[in-house]
Amino acid sequence: MGTIFDPDNAFWSVIRKILYLIELSLAWLVCSLPLITAGASTSALYYATVKAVRKERSYPLREFWKAWKLNMKYGAALTVILAAVSGMALSADFVIGVSFLQFSNVLDYIFAALFFIKDFILLGVICHIFPLLSRFDMPVFKLLETAVFLCMGNVVRTLAVGIVVILTALIIKAETGFVIILPALCCFVVSFLLEPVYQKYYGEKDLNGENGIADAWYAER
Repeated sequence: MGTIFDPDNAFWSVIRKILYLIELSLAWLVCSLPLITAGASTSALYYATVKAVRKERSYPLREFWKAWKLNMKYGAALTVILAAVSGMALSADFVIGVSFLQFSNVLDYIFAALFFIKDFILLGVICHIFPLLSRFDMPVFKLLETAVFLCMGNVVRTLAVGIVVILTALIIKAETGFVIILPALCCFVVSFLLEPVYQKYYGEKDLNGENGIADAWYAER
């Protein structure tokens, strides 16, 4: 019976992770309300979820606030850029799709395929960009370039991440109450797809601690 009350057993570990996911999801929701801060909030959510929940290093809210403040400037810039590009892309798709695509000849199918590729790249960039911001110190346009490169170089993983993100958004839209846990849970799940990709870009000095990082938690799979 004593093991039931052991805070380190599997049951309490799961309960603790669930509470942490709720804590981080609520922090993300509050910090995303101004909208322009949504990028920094998403970056901080991913960082804190992976470090404090999945890898069990530090405390979730401590890591969230630290990452949120650190990434605010670039996060806001990326939010504006991606919102503008997404708005223009979706508007153009709607106008062209309604006005011209009748799927009556081969050319229509070719255009539809090109639209799909463009939208896939846009979704892939959105899925990669904020985790990248939480991990790497790069200028905004270098982040965008790297996100495109990773999207095209890891099509299956990117598609899987996109499906998880879209399903999460659809569930929250259908039942708003799930917003208290699903944002962080989404980050937790997609980290298993993204982290192996990102680890290829860490230098040996980062992974073995020679770069001044005592706890290279991100090196653990």
